[in-house]
Amino acid sequence: MNYLAIETSGDVCSVALEHDGAVVHRQTDEPRAHAASVAPFIQELLSGAGIRPDAVVVVAGPGSYTGLRIGVSSAKGLCTALDIPLYAVSSLLTAAEASECDRGQTVVIERARRGELYVGAPGRAPDTAITDEEFPEWLAALDRSSGREDVFLSRDPDRLGPDIPVRDSVIRVAPTALHALSVVHDAPETYLVGDRDTFEPYYLKAFVARAASGSVFDRLPFGGS
Repeated sequence: MNYLAIETSGDVCSVALEHDGAVVHRQTDEPRAHAASVAPFIQELLSGAGIRPDAVVVVAGPGSYTGLRIGVSSAKGLCTALDIPLYAVSSLLTAAEASECDRGQTVVIERARRGELYVGAPGRAPDTAITDEEFPEWLAALDRSSGREDVFLSRDPDRLGPDIPVRDSVIRVAPTALHALSVVHDAPETYLVGDRDTFEPYYLKAFVARAASGSVFDRLPFGGS
């Protein structure tokens, strides 16, 4: 089966194509270049292989709001045009896959905005958004019946801040579209999107638009937000 995988949930845009037992991969060197890179990467990989994909895998979040919109829109567009299935995986799960640890002992922590965290523990706790203050209670509630120690992972540990008690134990990981392919291979039925037309990214929290500092809105009589 020929899989095309797209990862735009973090700083790096990554696209991978698996066909005939081989995998080719492209990713950006500069951060936040999703809009300029994802379509050329897709075209390059498909043209180079001379095939069309049988399915598309997308990393659907949580992560960058803009990045997720770009990746999911690209994936849905391809699936609709080619009438092929869509698979969606969590960015926290691909982060666990990018480590050398057993998924069942991993705890993935990513910085969200406004004093919140995205957290997940594959097989033990679903992905969710919590406040920094809620993190110790969330962590204490995790199932540890296996007897294995938790392994903490993050794409950017430096952003977690000094108030996260396990910050010094967090391992930096760099998940890509390749890890999304690996996740889907393990259990494809789990990640198959039933209705691709209405599918939305895994935001986990509401997007709140705010006026940029120094914008025209700050000069209005009622001030900015």
